[in-house]
Amino acid sequence: MNDETMKNALIGVLVKIAEGNPGAIRVLIDMQKEKEFGFEAALHLDDMNIKGWKIWVGFKDYCKQDLDKFYDLVMKRDKDMIKFINDYPE
Repeated sequence: MNDETMKNALIGVLVKIAEGNPGAIRVLIDMQKEKEFGFEAALHLDDMNIKGWKIWVGFKDYCKQDLDKFYDLVMKRDKDMIKFINDYPE
């Protein structure tokens, strides 16, 4: 698989995980640019049931808009963040 194909596949995964939420899309794109956010991190989010608006809640409310912190907690699969986000009222 060439680089362009991989990039397009990753974009497709990010769009799917964002579920059309503009805030989630922004966070995912920023993480991809700044942190080389890739398939592993996307799979972590999916497995933790953090998709769509929940991505925005994790970034904005739990991590206080600190992209580094959000990325690190996603990669560590932080249990406190997962609970906070998944217990957050819709």
